[in-house]
Amino acid sequence: MRLRSARPRTAFVGAVLIATLLPLCPAARAAADAAKPGKKKRIFIYWKSGLQAVIRTQEAKIPRIDALLPILKLKKGMSVLDIGAGTGQQSYKMAAALRGTGHVYATDIDPQLVAYMGDQARARGLKNLQPVLVTADGVDPFYTSHKFDLVLIYDLISYIHDRVGYFSQIRRSLNPGGRVVVVGQPEADHYAFVPEDVVDWKGLVADLEREPQGSVFDRELVRQIRSMAGGPLSSVPPEELHRDILFQLNRCLYEDLFANFVDGDDVAPGLKLAPLERPYATWLVRRLRLAGMPGRNTAEILYIELRDVVTLNKLILIQRYRKYLRSDAPHPYIPSGPEGRWITGHNAITRDFRKAGYVQAAKIGFVPFQDVWIFSARPQGPVSGGKGRRTPPR
Repeated sequence: MRLRSARPRTAFVGAVLIATLLPLCPAARAAADAAKPGKKKRIFIYWKSGLQAVIRTQEAKIPRIDALLPILKLKKGMSVLDIGAGTGQQSYKMAAALRGTGHVYATDIDPQLVAYMGDQARARGLKNLQPVLVTADGVDPFYTSHKFDLVLIYDLISYIHDRVGYFSQIRRSLNPGGRVVVVGQPEADHYAFVPEDVVDWKGLVADLEREPQGSVFDRELVRQIRSMAGGPLSSVPPEELHRDILFQLNRCLYEDLFANFVDGDDVAPGLKLAPLERPYATWLVRRLRLAGMPGRNTAEILYIELRDVVTLNKLILIQRYRKYLRSDAPHPYIPSGPEGRWITGHNAITRDFRKAGYVQAAKIGFVPFQDVWIFSARPQGPVSGGKGRRTPPR
């Protein structure tokens, strides 16, 4: 995939691509298909690379699952529902944490994944883990016929359609005091670098000027900045130079910069990534590999895949220029200043759960880029019906 092929090399390309590709996201494509006469609803299952590749993709999250477990506050005897468990990595950890008590129900819509989780449960001696095959359309009867103390939605929220209707019904299946825990990215996607993100412009400019000729960052970033500046960086007024640097950093978010830092289906070992950044970056690389990138035609890219490209590219740029960027939470991942405040205040996840009859009990930063939302049911108010259809994560 070369996102820059046959297009002007500008940061505006990214904005145009988002506007162009938004209709290609799973929810929008499913809705469009459903509207066509004689067209069946589509389920997106990615098996092009085989089961082992899907397992390796989800295994990359294990260090992050370990970091998540204390947040879940699991207690003996709990009934836990893991919706869209995939290959079951978090389900195994939760079942083990319950020490043979309670139940962990690991659901998925793909029978091959459910069979795999069953084999793993037996091999690991997890008698309190029960894999369950569920329907992809609406809320499966299994959910409404059981009661749960904890419902986990891990890297799945963007694939659930009609979330208000879906989680209104899930609310009925919560025990008193039950919680729904969502792990995912804020859905107001705006990961651009802004002026407030840089705390040491002098150091950043000097670093760019020292970039070795022919390196990836020289080729992909520095040469483009010099081209805009029309000469040596030192000859450009600071305000104009800062604008040019931000412009080119943001252009790189929508390029295939990440392809230079991939070793097989892992990130290159030389990247200076923080402990929780590396498994997240590896997970993103493996997701993109499952989706056939780099190499896919731009017109085929789904919105969620484009978001993975942007997120991985920003991690690569952050690790290279980290010392010049703000480091106080939630930086440097989410823009600071008005942009960051807007993202915090305009989150579709919080809005949808509020409409579905929940209150937000907590929101915890889960770096990089993600948050953990904890919701509990409001004690009063009607519960609306509706079908929430989801497509599986990769």
